[in-house]
Amino acid sequence: MNNTTRNSVQTPNISRTSKDVLARLLASENLIVEHSSDAATASFDTNARILTLPVWQDMSNSLYDMLVGHEVAHALWTPSDEWRDSMYLKGEAHAPIFKQIVNIVEDARIERMIKAKFPGLRRDFFAAYSDLADRDFFGLNDTTMDDLTIVDRLNLEFKIGSHTPIPFAADERVWIDRVATTKTFADVVAVSSDLFDLIAPELDSPEDSPEDSADQDQEQDEDGDGVGMPAPSNESGGDDSDEDTEADGESGESDAPEGDQQDDNNTTSMHDDTDDGESADSREIPSQAGSNGGVGSTMQSFEEAVNELRDMDAKEQVYADVPAANMDHIVIDSRKVHTTLFDHVKQSDRCRKSYNEAVRGLAQFENESKKTVNMMAQQFMRRQAADEQQRTSISQTGVLDTNKMINYKWSEDLFLRHEEIADGKNHGFVLFLDWSASMSNIINETIQQLLQFAMFCRKVNVPFEVYAFTSQSWNDDDDLQYHDDAQSCWQQTDTSARVHGFHLMHLLSSTMNNRQMKTAMTNLFYVGTDRAYGGVPRQWHMGSTPLNETIVAAMDIIPAFRAANDLQIVNTIFLTDGDASSNIAPGHYRGKGYLRKGTKSYSCDDGGTAAVLEMFKDTTGSKAIGIYLNDSKRLPYFCGLDDDLKQEYKKQGWIATSRDGYTEYFVMKAQTKVENDALQGLDKDVSYTRLKNAFMKASSGRVASRVVLNRVVDLMAV
Repeated sequence: MNNTTRNSVQTPNISRTSKDVLARLLASENLIVEHSSDAATASFDTNARILTLPVWQDMSNSLYDMLVGHEVAHALWTPSDEWRDSMYLKGEAHAPIFKQIVNIVEDARIERMIKAKFPGLRRDFFAAYSDLADRDFFGLNDTTMDDLTIVDRLNLEFKIGSHTPIPFAADERVWIDRVATTKTFADVVAVSSDLFDLIAPELDSPEDSPEDSADQDQEQDEDGDGVGMPAPSNESGGDDSDEDTEADGESGESDAPEGDQQDDNNTTSMHDDTDDGESADSREIPSQAGSNGGVGSTMQSFEEAVNELRDMDAKEQVYADVPAANMDHIVIDSRKVHTTLFDHVKQSDRCRKSYNEAVRGLAQFENESKKTVNMMAQQFMRRQAADEQQRTSISQTGVLDTNKMINYKWSEDLFLRHEEIADGKNHGFVLFLDWSASMSNIINETIQQLLQFAMFCRKVNVPFEVYAFTSQSWNDDDDLQYHDDAQSCWQQTDTSARVHGFHLMHLLSSTMNNRQMKTAMTNLFYVGTDRAYGGVPRQWHMGSTPLNETIVAAMDIIPAFRAANDLQIVNTIFLTDGDASSNIAPGHYRGKGYLRKGTKSYSCDDGGTAAVLEMFKDTTGSKAIGIYLNDSKRLPYFCGLDDDLKQEYKKQGWIATSRDGYTEYFVMKAQTKVENDALQGLDKDVSYTRLKNAFMKASSGRVASRVVLNRVVDLMAV
């Protein structure tokens, strides 16, 4: 390569997700974008609104963006019906040749329009075509310009004309102007028709074989819902740089208003952005480029070269939609959750005795935690007041303060002042607790974390919700311990990802009154202390870990929670001792999987948890905080084997680390009881620094004792 090497640095690991975003942005519409290992060319299906891209390799970002931009331009402005009809304007025998001419002229028009609509693409188009010219994608090394028809030279002029001078006779330059000034598809057909008539004497007489080819053309066109568009790789038009031809620059300016006007006519769909209300779809007309006098030889060379960029060894690209959740079935109301438990307790003398002990145990726990919670709340209020003072500004109103006028000789500040306080951020928390069987040995310690979390949030009036996610059935007529009630939980289709039935037990809420909260806390304390068989009803039994399903359901819960409490910031905490028990990622064993919500796709490199977490953050705007309860002496594999990290974990009982999809991720020792002793004896007016030191001292071996509460306070203080 020569001086354009810097523009063609190959990036084999291009983010396909980013190209999906690019396509939707260019189209001003939420297109569905898919990559297919079977696709030979890029194509667009107007009915399904699906842009299909091949799996390419050894391709620069500029080239990738150019190809995407080209195909979106076809989707916006090339009318499928008119395209189909135009192919046979010169008869079936000449349909392949006329198709090539229309391709070239239409390429120049739609790419001129996409560059006028999105000027940022100009650099990508110029860099991409410079790269392709240097790599001889047009087959010019084995031919001379004099051997090319005017059609092929026009193709080169509007693709690489700024990079490579293309010769035209004086009487031929009129065709450059005519191609550069096409505005509608009807203009394209008119210019193409005249070009065909110009080269017609050079064409061979129609014979049976061309007719057969034309018949094959028509047969393939009519197979399916519509006409296929030329591959974007062989159909990008126009030059881009300050060195563009005058004609290209002028036509770009003239076409921009028209393209924008088409968009303004109907901003909800791309259908009306075209001349006839449709765009080209995925059915491709076979090309016979290079035949009949060599018309389209540059197009044929381009198609063959781009086809070699396909990754023939690419895995199958598998896409699946995340189904909508039936929340009325998934969420078990807190009243039903706690009534079911209490009704079970009343039926057994042993359970009633254990429950009475739980009442006394909760009272003791609340009393021990009260000083901790109160001091943390007090310090939070102080920090909140200090933050408000920082956000307070004083401005002059322009109204004279008559009380100050007597001091006019000593002060020029005679105007009334007005205090303005910038809005602070309202926080809310939603916590999802793993209710799986592996949690049974640490459920008591975990429940203590939740109870102290609830006590603090109520003290400082912060909205919160706590759910337990479980695979256990809550169907009244179901006697099975475990139940996959997927049909009731999800609105599944043929393209849905595989999801399982599960439920969310609504345990605690800031909307509960004092009596309801006391009952709920007592029930949870009882469950934590009485794990004997028969102590809880079957609905409260622990099962597997439907974490992926929970994250998907949270996409509905969080927006509703935010709206109900008028919150700016929502923090979502997922508290678990393991990974998801079910794989939601499509193509896990047979190819590359993508999860899709609406029109946006998310790459899956594991069971799908990272993908649905990214989807969750994009959908809700909430932070996704993971707390992993580690029941082993060793750090889990995803933390790495760093010695410093091990020592930190051994010393304080928890570490902050990272994990794909989560905003923050913490690993803490599972069997850690909440400790409050170190805070006893502290004065109510203790400084924040001393309080913090006391917490650290108390946690020298068990800092994880209050990791949930500590993190909640930190989040609200940011």
